[in-house]
Amino acid sequence: MVEASQEALRICPSDGTSMKKEVAHMLVIDRCPQCSGAWLDGGELERLKNGVENDALVLMARGVSFGI
Repeated sequence: MVEASQEALRICPSDGTSMKKEVAHMLVIDRCPQCSGAWLDGGELERLKNGVENDALVLMARGVSFGI
């Protein structure tokens, strides 16, 4: 299980607000409550993309359709 509390707090580079930690697709994402910007650490965008693609393939294999 991914724990958001294990990571250091960061400041939003856009507006200087303390960002909140959110867990999505087994990744900890820094999200600004003021501007809604989201920041990922190195390599996390690729991991997120691969996870979403894998989920879509599993759904298609099960016969679930969805609109994009």
